[in-house]
Amino acid sequence: DAEITWTMVNTPEELTDVLKQSNPPSHIKLEEGGIFNLAGKRIPVKSDVVIDGNGRTISYDNFSLSYGIYADAANLNVTLQNMVFGSEDFSVPMNNLYGIFPSEYNEHTQLTVKNIKYYSDNGAQAFHNNGANATITFSGKNEFILKGKGQEFAQADKFYFEKDSDTKIVHDTESESGFIWSYYSSKTEIILEENAIFDVETN
Repeated sequence: DAEITWTMVNTPEELTDVLKQSNPPSHIKLEEGGIFNLAGKRIPVKSDVVIDGNGRTISYDNFSLSYGIYADAANLNVTLQNMVFGSEDFSVPMNNLYGIFPSEYNEHTQLTVKNIKYYSDNGAQAFHNNGANATITFSGKNEFILKGKGQEFAQADKFYFEKDSDTKIVHDTESESGFIWSYYSSKTEIILEENAIFDVETN
């Protein structure tokens, strides 16, 4: 962190403002505080960025591609890290079938999630990264719990698990159509590096 200049924000409005800049920062960190509520918020991302949640709890409450934090350009490389989406007891809404970072069908979206916890029992779907040649990379330790009203874990084609990463997924939604929907491809590509753990329980 000593070599990285972090732009600090505290509210969704502040995050929107810094991302709208003509030359937006490459590293943004949320300040410590209460729930970061993205209900009704539209926060487009148009350039490569690392967003560090700093342990904050994030809440979504909209069924739409262009709500919350979402890709608004092709060829993006975006990292979301150190965030908790929803809450373990499901009292904090994580209600968005388009996931934590909808790609808006943009091509070549490279999304990395690092040290992420995700809990949803209504509108449960962790990822909607289904543009052509898009990839989701898992780093660090991650947990995804999807129950109740929801769909597949991810609508995406390519998944990459970094060396020594540990990702646990419990997928127990009302939809039994599948765990992953590979939208653009006829197959799902999953790559595990050395010692990567991909622990899945699905209905």
